[in-house]
Amino acid sequence: LPYADYCFGGGAACAPLIKYTPSNPQINSRIAIVDSGVNQGHSAFENAHWKNSPQPDDCVLTASVGYDFKNDQALVEDSLGHGSWVAGTLIEDFPEEIQLQLMSLKFFSQESDNLLFDAICAMYFASDHGAQTVVTSWGFRSQEYPLLLNDALNHLLEDDVMVFASAGNFGHDNDGPILGKYPANIELDNIISVTAFDEENGIKPAYANYGSTTVDLAAIDHVIAPSSTLVGTSLDDRDSVVGTSISAPRVARTAAIMKAEFPVLNVMDIRHCLLSTVKVIPALAGLVATSGILNHGPAMDCAADLAEDYLCSGTSLQLTGTLINDADYQTSSTAVLTATVETPVSITVQSAQSILLDADFELELGAEIELSIAQCLNNTE
Repeated sequence: LPYADYCFGGGAACAPLIKYTPSNPQINSRIAIVDSGVNQGHSAFENAHWKNSPQPDDCVLTASVGYDFKNDQALVEDSLGHGSWVAGTLIEDFPEEIQLQLMSLKFFSQESDNLLFDAICAMYFASDHGAQTVVTSWGFRSQEYPLLLNDALNHLLEDDVMVFASAGNFGHDNDGPILGKYPANIELDNIISVTAFDEENGIKPAYANYGSTTVDLAAIDHVIAPSSTLVGTSLDDRDSVVGTSISAPRVARTAAIMKAEFPVLNVMDIRHCLLSTVKVIPALAGLVATSGILNHGPAMDCAADLAEDYLCSGTSLQLTGTLINDADYQTSSTAVLTATVETPVSITVQSAQSILLDADFELELGAEIELSIAQCLNNTE
């Protein structure tokens, strides 16, 4: 983050950080922030922390909101402030009906002896503890391909976890043949590389890295986030910051909402919806692969359509139970089953989701009925 204490354009952009307050959430979104930690004392986050319940075979045997791999301890503090800025971006406008669970995984601080190995350990921890989304708003340049980092990110891919990496703040071309920017440049399907977008001027800021093949899209680069000091605990104790470190969690937030609302979607589905729905910006042509910026609404519409496809046309349904007679059920293009019965029927769809219909059915002992639906299981009675 190259600038601090900077209000982008003034006015509404300088409004106080709004506290994340869930309201009767029915679904969860677990996001791992692999960074400098998250300010646990800040009131904006008090309802957003993931809480680890350690198991006997868990490497972390103390209840915590994450883990400090740099200092090898369960207590996670953010003396730098960077991770808190990232977390502040994630909670901004996060839906109150989704229980946000921020997993704070610390591997760097102000000291210079920060180890990539600790970041790799954090990624395995995130995967093993159920993170659905990972944010890596940091990076390094190297002539050598980081194989161990690649393996950790591939492990996340195998567990269907998306990773959002900042492109960098040095104005470099990440397509360059000598030095790669990692983890943003790692070519795996679950990695999305994000650069910054100057909303006021409609351009990529001069400080932001770019790449017509290595950077996927851009996103707004500013946020009003918690103060960088551990002393700060109120909603008014904040800084305004800009950078690709802010752009990456903006895209991660949309992906996390997608996964929470439509859990049937996989990495490739989410990637498709994020990148195919961007708002094209002429000034970004040749600078990012999609020539566009995050477009939250259309991306969510895309996710809803894909999720519907999983539960719709051609899906095979099997019901087993006790059959009374064939006249007790019927099928149509809009309803899978209509009947007046006594016991709920559980239907397992090919997408591996279990759906409990409001209608029940009795079948003959040992009998099976196989149905194929043309539309979703909505409004089925």
